[in-house]
Amino acid sequence: MTQPVITDGRKKILGLHPNVFFMGITSLLTDIGSELIFTLIPLFLSNILGATSTVVGLVGGISESADSFFRIASGWFSDKIGKRKLLAVLGYGFSALAKPFMLLANSWGAVAGIRFGDRVGKGVRTASRDALIADSVSANERGRGFGLHRAMDTSGAVIGLVIAAIIIYLIPGDGFHLELRAYHWMVIIGVIPSVLAVVILATMVREKKQSPAATSGTKKDEPSITKTTPFSLQFKIFLVIIGLFTLEIPVISSLFLRHNTLTLHLFK
Repeated sequence: MTQPVITDGRKKILGLHPNVFFMGITSLLTDIGSELIFTLIPLFLSNILGATSTVVGLVGGISESADSFFRIASGWFSDKIGKRKLLAVLGYGFSALAKPFMLLANSWGAVAGIRFGDRVGKGVRTASRDALIADSVSANERGRGFGLHRAMDTSGAVIGLVIAAIIIYLIPGDGFHLELRAYHWMVIIGVIPSVLAVVILATMVREKKQSPAATSGTKKDEPSITKTTPFSLQFKIFLVIIGLFTLEIPVISSLFLRHNTLTLHLFK
């Protein structure tokens, strides 16, 4: 059965539906902001706030676990209400709203709360964003559509790291320690693309209801594509294992921050 594709009269961009391109731009801009603000969170916690390596790992583990949990919940809710764009805008918007508060963070608890909020936003938006992309391309274009989106997403991460390195170079700190002034500039600059991403998503991505053929089989013996089946026991066990490792691996790896001179060298 061929799944219908949303069409709204707009011309294709790079051979794909405009939704794919603008979702890619949204992810690119969001990743620029996230890499600027959150990649150096371990150094911000240890060098500026004086947090222990255990606290650094705990903050990372809690935030990433929140991302994983809310992906599952938002994916289910997205299917239930059938409003992909709404959840995607809410997720990107929530992350963008959380980022400026890093300017005010003066304790590891505040950082944990802000980072948790950012990851909640990512968890809420991810499933809906992927569904929007899937709904916007035909079955034989999905690989190219998701490939383009992933390429733009990764490019945003690279650009964000390059900008962060430039800021640190232009605002030298004391020895190999991240300076608060440099980090605040990262936050200020990082908020700009994050807000632009939400604006582009809200204005340029269009969602339309699919035709009835998309929600029912073309033949009596074909199952409906909206029909859901319970997750298998093996899949549930897999989710538990992934959740545990998402929480624990950052805690273990953070022990290396006790001797972080080499790590700091990479950012100077």
